[in-house]
Amino acid sequence: MLRPESTESIERAAAVLPSRDRPIPRGVVEEVVASIAAGEVARLVLLAETRAPQRWNALVYEVGEELAREPLLAGIATAAIEELLPPPLWLVVTREATSDAAPGPVDVLATLLIPHTIWSSSEAKAACARLRRHPLPEGLAAVQCFAQSKITAWHRDRARYVARPISRLLPIAEAPRTTSQLRDALELARQRRGAAALCERVLLGAVARLNGLVPIAPSSN
Repeated sequence: MLRPESTESIERAAAVLPSRDRPIPRGVVEEVVASIAAGEVARLVLLAETRAPQRWNALVYEVGEELAREPLLAGIATAAIEELLPPPLWLVVTREATSDAAPGPVDVLATLLIPHTIWSSSEAKAACARLRRHPLPEGLAAVQCFAQSKITAWHRDRARYVARPISRLLPIAEAPRTTSQLRDALELARQRRGAAALCERVLLGAVARLNGLVPIAPSSN
């Protein structure tokens, strides 16, 4: 939720960085922070205060509001840049051994996205609670139902937005099958149904991670 409304400087910064497996240079973060208009800063500060009043007020009490804004805005800028960076190439290449076993191209794409760029932690935890109320097959179905009831146009737009950087990696010589799957998935994500399916798969991935059901690197499971 804590994202600047204007993305021009963020997209410009992300375009010159290779992937999200490396730290974002401090100078790049500072450039994005400097580009945030005063009115937008005020909106983000108010949102942070509303979402986490105790933590925000404690920070302000310790250092004052002006200094408290620095880590807040740096964190916002870092997260906004990171979600527009493609995943590490090595992670995409690991999909080559298992992409044919995936239910579909959207499933392959979903494993390469960061869940919290589409779903909030509270949404992921709520879905996780539904999983734990049932045996695994029924629990997964409950998560799918939860996702379908919560997906909005905002979620679909976010899914398209954070999936777009994947195209920067294509084609991948070491992973021709995965390249084909990802191209198909990106095309499907442009459609309403495909974007919704991507949101659903990403939430399933988030819940699986919360329950320790999947490793970081994809497997045939």
